[in-house]
Amino acid sequence: MDPVGPRENGENLMDSSCNNCKTCSTCPSCVLKILASNRLHDKAYDNISELYKVVCTLSVTQVHCERTFSKLNIIKNRLRNSLSEENLESYVLLSIEKELLDNLDGEKIIDRFAETSSELKRLLTCS
Repeated sequence: MDPVGPRENGENLMDSSCNNCKTCSTCPSCVLKILASNRLHDKAYDNISELYKVVCTLSVTQVHCERTFSKLNIIKNRLRNSLSEENLESYVLLSIEKELLDNLDGEKIIDRFAETSSELKRLLTCS
């Protein structure tokens, strides 16, 4: 298995951020780069190389899970009395995918929703 191959999120292990990559030899991504550049990940240090691959990807996979559970706890505490299973799932998805929601134009969504019925149009439009 290639130590510089893609991660779960599409990033390359070799692209892990380090501010001192020219002089660093202690952070996991730099050690992995050194092993790969000297072709030591195939032969002599294959177990160490595997360990560094796991270390480089471990924090990425845990952060997403922790963030999801943190959002779930925030939502459950705020809306404890009004949550059903369907609503909880919807709120969690909206909260986790907040970046997508920030890029949406709310006025366009309201206008399209208002077009579905004359009553909604009357209630949702200010004019």
